[in-house]
Amino acid sequence: MVLGGCPAGQTCEETISINSNGLFVHTCKCVGPEACCLPNADITCQDILPDTCLSFGGFPQGPGTVCLGHDACCLPDGSCQFVDAVCCDDLGGDTQGPGSMCQGTGTCCADITDDLCIYDTCAEQDGICCAANGGVFQGVGTACEIQACCIDSLCCMLDEDCCVISGGVAAGAGTACTGDQGACCYDGDGDSIAEVCIVTDATCCADLGGLYHGPGSTCSPNYGACCLGMFGGMCIEMNETCCTNRFLGNGTACLGDSDGDRLDDACFPPDQACCLGAVYSNACIFVVPPACASKGGVPQGIGTDCSAREACCLPSGRCLDRDPLCCDELGGMTRGPGSFCRPYGDIYPKPGDGVVEIGDVLKVLDAYADINPCLNYPNAELVYDTGCPRNCASAADCVGLLPAACTNLNECCDGVDLSEVLAILDLYAGIVSCPDGACR
Repeated sequence: MVLGGCPAGQTCEETISINSNGLFVHTCKCVGPEACCLPNADITCQDILPDTCLSFGGFPQGPGTVCLGHDACCLPDGSCQFVDAVCCDDLGGDTQGPGSMCQGTGTCCADITDDLCIYDTCAEQDGICCAANGGVFQGVGTACEIQACCIDSLCCMLDEDCCVISGGVAAGAGTACTGDQGACCYDGDGDSIAEVCIVTDATCCADLGGLYHGPGSTCSPNYGACCLGMFGGMCIEMNETCCTNRFLGNGTACLGDSDGDRLDDACFPPDQACCLGAVYSNACIFVVPPACASKGGVPQGIGTDCSAREACCLPSGRCLDRDPLCCDELGGMTRGPGSFCRPYGDIYPKPGDGVVEIGDVLKVLDAYADINPCLNYPNAELVYDTGCPRNCASAADCVGLLPAACTNLNECCDGVDLSEVLAILDLYAGIVSCPDGACR
């Protein structure tokens, strides 16, 4: 017997079984149309009975499936087919949604290896499939052309288009990275002078128009003024590695031409004030720095000049007539234009015979009008008032030079009086000023 019936449009798949009574039972399984992907050029989809699908060599998609309409279908190799969405799944592809269309094949740049070369992989794929795979499509008809690509100081083997969107510069068809990293000096500002140094591949250095210093070479950490040109007077600030002539040192700068000799002042400093040492009485001369240094002097800088000497008060209390610039070099303080120290300097010379006679005293009184009897401690010299700030302002400051009983000095720095003469005699000849404890 046959059990069941099928609605219109469905067919019956009959099965035969034996029941518990030993009777044959014929059962009907109703089978309706389902999506069928036919193996023609366009992978056509039709809703037909499974047996019919199989008879055409097609692939039934299962009960309840229906054809959905043609969309772009991206296959695993990046190619695209315009097929029904149901058949796209059957092909192992990914449908791109209703209304999507294949675009055409071209270069697809993708970041696959996650290294510093950015878009490091090039494949020829359909445009819509490239985007679906996270790539950047370079246009229909383009093709991968691998070559050296310089991204900053890094050399990568990339397609030319992929190189550009990675922020690099393609070195040209047929080029390749050498793998040899070294210092490269190139022109970074368009003035035809290679002043910038980077460590890069030899190929990238050549592409920059730079000078490659060889495998393993490095850029100097120093950056400063470099003197170039036929006479060495043109100055460019650059990395020390790139300086082919005279490097002035880290942190130095070009100064320009202040004296009109068409030579940078940093390379050929103009004449300037030079303060010489004690052997030359701290004189100021107007020369170029090398000449100053050859005499042990100290250059005072571009634009400086020697001027008339002034009284220079040193920290020790001594007074020397010196150029104001040289006074500063000595740590002193000038007393202003027109000032000068008293004759013979501020330290009275000790008598050569070691004996103080009346003639010696008369010479002192004749040469000085204002003697300061206070000691300039740490040198223990007799310091004379010559217009410098006084070492003592009251009698109390003179303690140590004269006996404590001598308290009537009053203004010990003002005028020549008996106490000052006694102080001179005491210092130079060892004569006791107050032998009986009373001032004279």
